[in-house]
Amino acid sequence: MLEISLPFAKRIASPLILVCTIFLFPDRSAGAEEVSAKPEGDIRIELEADSFAIGEEIKIHVYNELAPIGASVALWLSPVMPDDYKERGYTVPGCYGALTPVTLPVVRDKANTLYWSGLFTWWAPYDVPIKCKHFSAGRFQIHAQFYRDNDGLVVGRPTKSQNKKLQQSATSRPFDLRGDIDMSRLKEDLNDKAVRFIWELFELPNSGDLLQVALSNSNELSDLGGGYYCLTKEIPLLFSGVVEACTAEPVVTPLGLRLPHGDYISVRGKGELKSNVEEFESISSAASGAVAELLLEEFDLTLDNLDEDRARCHSHGRIFCRVAASYVSDNSELFITSRNWTIFPAKELWLFHFETRASRGSEAPHEGESFVCVDKNGEVLRIATARLGSSSAARLQDSFHNKTFDCVQ
Repeated sequence: MLEISLPFAKRIASPLILVCTIFLFPDRSAGAEEVSAKPEGDIRIELEADSFAIGEEIKIHVYNELAPIGASVALWLSPVMPDDYKERGYTVPGCYGALTPVTLPVVRDKANTLYWSGLFTWWAPYDVPIKCKHFSAGRFQIHAQFYRDNDGLVVGRPTKSQNKKLQQSATSRPFDLRGDIDMSRLKEDLNDKAVRFIWELFELPNSGDLLQVALSNSNELSDLGGGYYCLTKEIPLLFSGVVEACTAEPVVTPLGLRLPHGDYISVRGKGELKSNVEEFESISSAASGAVAELLLEEFDLTLDNLDEDRARCHSHGRIFCRVAASYVSDNSELFITSRNWTIFPAKELWLFHFETRASRGSEAPHEGESFVCVDKNGEVLRIATARLGSSSAARLQDSFHNKTFDCVQ
């Protein structure tokens, strides 16, 4: 009996989502070996259970009565798809794909017992095999493709190994991977739909500068039962209102999370202007102008170097359009980017957070953060600056978010 244990790796919990696209069946493209119909014989995969915890070692029994001497097998973890997946297409969050980066030897007429750690699969987004370690619970199968030779590359830059494929394959019965379902991709989709709805609701030019970070912050999902989910987003200042984005069909089933391609989300809501947008734009311009005055002379720039084209948002509908001002000469550049803003309603004061990047000739660029307090008449009351990412900048950010920034210091 041949026993091969795949490498052991620690489980890593990650908010990122990796979606690996794997072709599970023999390649029929030009250059692949032409073979006759699949011969008769005992070719199968057996598992010892119908359910495994994520990260649990899985014993895989591979049988092939027709394997030639020196043959090998490639094993893939494959998500079980809904019946209409060919017509609709689905995205499956989490890892799946090749269980090993190379093929494993198999012996004819014997049970080949292989072990998968359950901790990672392999994929090659940049032609180099790397481990994928973030799994999402759901229903899967293991697919086996047999090869004439051993140690063939399964993932990575294509090789001639495809010419060594045998017309011999097998797929295990479906089994469940137990654990948490990664819902982050669904949250992203619902949040994106809600944000776009808000954008179109107000039809404001360059409104990404007005809504900013508050729009990009994703709210928590609400489980409505039956596989349906919603995300509710409050519309931030300068506006008011609520938008709700919901799945129009079940997306969590016994198969796990399966997100159909196309439009599967419905959005509804209403909002209104809460403050005067023109007044806000004037105050924001005064704040960014005050920051510019601190840096223009130092970098041999003047107000005449304002480049309005580079400061304008050219991509209508794009949320992250935050360039507040851009000053450019033959030898120097200054970019002022609006990162966030808030308001002290009782005092009618506005507080802005900017990032700056200035450069002159071949000198290293100067990167900083500025916090500017402005009253309702556009008078700048205080500017506080710090190096980008410094401890001073962190303290200023804390005072900004906690609304403890002293505007009259």
